Amino acid sequence: MKILTLLAAFLAATVNLTAADKIQVDYDPMLTINITIDKIKAESSVASRTDHARNVAILIKNANICQAVPKLVSDLAALMQDRDDSVRYWIAIALSYLGPLAKDAIPALERALQDKKDDMSSKSSASGIQLALERIKAAKHPKNSEH
Repeated sequence: MKILTLLAAFLAATVNLTAADKIQVDYDPMLTINITIDKIKAESSVASRTDHARNVAILIKNANICQAVPKLVSDLAALMQDRDDSVRYWIAIALSYLGPLAKDAIPALERALQDKKDDMSSKSSASGIQLALERIKAAKHPKNSEH
């Protein structure tokens, strides 16, 4: 059934439907996010895994997640141990978009930052991790402020 829903969403996005032809589609952003996280875990190519991690960040930014999602935070926190710094950067950005909802990821972020303590260049995950920690520790959800 989920495949049919995704197919309907794709068709609705690519076909110019008239008002009478519209199909009711229940888009589940969490399903798309979880599928993309699974792709990060399954891929071997650094470029593909980085692209998937970036897509997770974009999906989370646009998903308007306003309540805690423990499994999502746990999955993202686990990816902060990824072997590729570019993946860790984008996962940290994804966590930053969750703001205080991602508080359970703080220990994973702090460990990842400790691993990067000697590399504070803008090309490392350290900048993304610092941003995530700032937003997670903030009093307001980042959706309610500018980013």
